[in-house]
Amino acid sequence: MFLSGVKKVLLIVFIFTHIGWFKANADELYFIDAHSQVDHNVVPLNKIIPLIDRAGVHQTILSARGNLKGKTLLKLSNENPGQVMPAIRTKGKPYDKGSRKYYEMLKKQIATKQLSLPNPGCHNNA
Repeated sequence: MFLSGVKKVLLIVFIFTHIGWFKANADELYFIDAHSQVDHNVVPLNKIIPLIDRAGVHQTILSARGNLKGKTLLKLSNENPGQVMPAIRTKGKPYDKGSRKYYEMLKKQIATKQLSLPNPGCHNNA
């Protein structure tokens, strides 16, 4: 009997699933939120981590919006290492106006380390 490529793959997945090769433990899977924004006038900063935890998110790349300062976002990140990764603010009035200040804003954030690289480990709620 000739099986098409798709049927072969489905058959292999079916067999492996039933002998346990593809079973994933839920503890091995985790979510990374790669696009969240926070404005402290909308959601108080002390509510951010409980919301992230309740959603089952292990790491969040978080951007400041509104009048939230990058330093405030950095503080939140430092208080929750591996869980919150602050992103450089890439929009705002200078961006909207097409101003050269936009590039100055980016350089300042990078120079003051208002950027962090992802922690290779994941957040552990334990």
